Amino acid sequence: MPAEFEATLRGRPTTAGSERPEGCDLYSGYCASCHQPSGAGTADGSHPSLFHNTATGSRHAGNVVAAILFGVDRASDRDHAFMPGFKATSCVQPLDDAQVLSVTNYVLRTFGDPSVQITIDDVAAARGVSAAPRLAHVVQGLLVLVALALYALGWWGVRRWQRRARP
Repeated sequence: MPAEFEATLRGRPTTAGSERPEGCDLYSGYCASCHQPSGAGTADGSHPSLFHNTATGSRHAGNVVAAILFGVDRASDRDHAFMPGFKATSCVQPLDDAQVLSVTNYVLRTFGDPSVQITIDDVAAARGVSAAPRLAHVVQGLLVLVALALYALGWWGVRRWQRRARP
């Protein structure tokens, strides 16, 4: 249970290689103050429970990753829920991909469906950084090189033809 570790975490630095998963430490530092150490959320529902939650209980963890990266800003007739995102341009301390991976998998394992786990590629895709744009840049670079080679070959051919055409 996550609350078991909470009392030992407050005021103590994270230690590498501890028996607690890093995600537990990240949850404690970034999430527990609103979602509670137990994951139960607040009584008024302004900070939702992470148990029986459609995002943490889904077979696809994309919504959890998106909420962590980009936050939540939801208004209803009764209230307004706000959670800051933890992306690079966040108003709070950002999390890198490895940290997002760690805390997301901790939240899924502890409060949601433990069989659902994400990879670092899932986090990169959620950020909008995937292999496809990198591949497009490589292809574009190769096309530029081919165009330069064809230009150079054409220039060389014209120069050679001009030298032969002179009397």
